[in-house]
Amino acid sequence: MERVTVRELSQLRYLKREIELERERLARLRERAGFVRASLSATPRAPSTGDRLGEFATEIAYLEKLIEQNMKRAICELLKLQKFINEIPDSDTRQIFLLRYVKGKSWAAIAFNLELAGESTARNRHDVYLRQGRSVRRGSRRAHEERASEAAPLEERESAKAACEIMRWQPKAVESDFV
Repeated sequence: MERVTVRELSQLRYLKREIELERERLARLRERAGFVRASLSATPRAPSTGDRLGEFATEIAYLEKLIEQNMKRAICELLKLQKFINEIPDSDTRQIFLLRYVKGKSWAAIAFNLELAGESTARNRHDVYLRQGRSVRRGSRRAHEERASEAAPLEERESAKAACEIMRWQPKAVESDFV
């Protein structure tokens, strides 16, 4: 089983949040650019207003590219997460990881969805799984050697890598799965 850190597990959540912020920023920028465009057509303005419209177009293009890149990263993270979660043997634990890291649910929402006694139950099951050494990387040399000996076969690593490469060219193919 491939080992990952909690930070790595959380990358999809962080990327989703970042994409949403970038989309909001892009929407505000497009509104401002529309206002400049409308004011250009309504009344004559100084030449600097045209430059402002050009600045908006450049920034809009930059944000669109940034969103596209982050969407590609998010798809790759989603694939890695799904692979990791599917390797968890216990169904309840799999659901906890799915709800937490893919769906972005709070501990309270996870406990409610799984009909657990409380949020601490969900968090404890999560933490116990991680503490068993099945997924959290340790900083020691011994842990590094263990990870190296348990590394995924080459064909598994290559297929995940190939999937990420394919997704870089088709970011909208599974966009709805993570946003």
